[in-house]
Amino acid sequence: MKTAMQPVLVSAELYGRHFYSGSTFHRRVCVVNDEEDRRAVSGGHLIWEFRDGDKALSHGRVDLPPVDYYKTRWLDVDFATPKNLPAPKVDGQLVLRLEVDGKILSENNYDVVLATPEWAQADSSRQKISLWNPGRHEITSLAGLSAVLVDSIQLADPKQLLVIGDMDGVTLALVEMEQLRKFVTQGGRVLMLHPGKSLASLFPEQVASFKAKEGEIVTLHIPESPVFSGISPLDLSWFNRGGRRLPVACTGVYHLASGRNDAMALAQQCDIHAYLKNTSEVTKFSGTPLVEIQAGKGRLIASEMNFESGQTDPVARRLLSNTVSYLAQDDLH
Repeated sequence: MKTAMQPVLVSAELYGRHFYSGSTFHRRVCVVNDEEDRRAVSGGHLIWEFRDGDKALSHGRVDLPPVDYYKTRWLDVDFATPKNLPAPKVDGQLVLRLEVDGKILSENNYDVVLATPEWAQADSSRQKISLWNPGRHEITSLAGLSAVLVDSIQLADPKQLLVIGDMDGVTLALVEMEQLRKFVTQGGRVLMLHPGKSLASLFPEQVASFKAKEGEIVTLHIPESPVFSGISPLDLSWFNRGGRRLPVACTGVYHLASGRNDAMALAQQCDIHAYLKNTSEVTKFSGTPLVEIQAGKGRLIASEMNFESGQTDPVARRLLSNTVSYLAQDDLH
């Protein structure tokens, strides 16, 4: 509250809190003048820094024109993240300071994650992948991975991870559903990207329903799962989609059938809600966007996580990389 109620406030219009090292992104910064003595803010400078504790990793400076009382001033700022980090992943801060007449008039800071492309990629680039894309949607999340396109499940290499593209608008034929279930039960490993309501049709005993929604914050339900290697509990929030698009972590959630030991919710998402009359009502607001299903000798992970943000968000990319590497392990059989 102390920061938000400053008479003069400097605030960044951020669309996500995760950034690749050595990158530059354009954002607007707002200066609000609500000085108690109603005086104008004379021209000064906006100083920004990416910090790791007390150490500045990169910084910049932008001129600030005068700001009249009860007015705002928007600045266009190019933020350059540090090229070199003290660790592959840093939980740091973006610090903004408004300097006027040699004095700091306002300061604000934001917790951010800075990570190298190598951290985000992990070892997933070494995995060989079969890709079946029945919906023929563009799949940007697999950029940099060795994926071979196949026209049917029958053509997929059972020794390789099979990734299935976005199922929006796709209704699988009964024979395709049977082929997919057989592929998994015989030891296949599958990652489904945004299967939506198709998952409940494929595995009706494990998956009760699906709900499309844009979830801003996702929490770890099974934090010890390998898919969360290197990822902290608060990282699965506000995946950066680039530009001025609102950040989201997931695009839908599943409700699993109770009492099953062959279906596991790896993560959870819950909307902000008020008081509930009974605990069962929480299902109206919550669900899992990341499901692991065990079928026979194989495994399938269904994801509604926003992996597409991986081009601009290293945490989204790391989550995909972890999932790919985990499913590609030979000892899953």
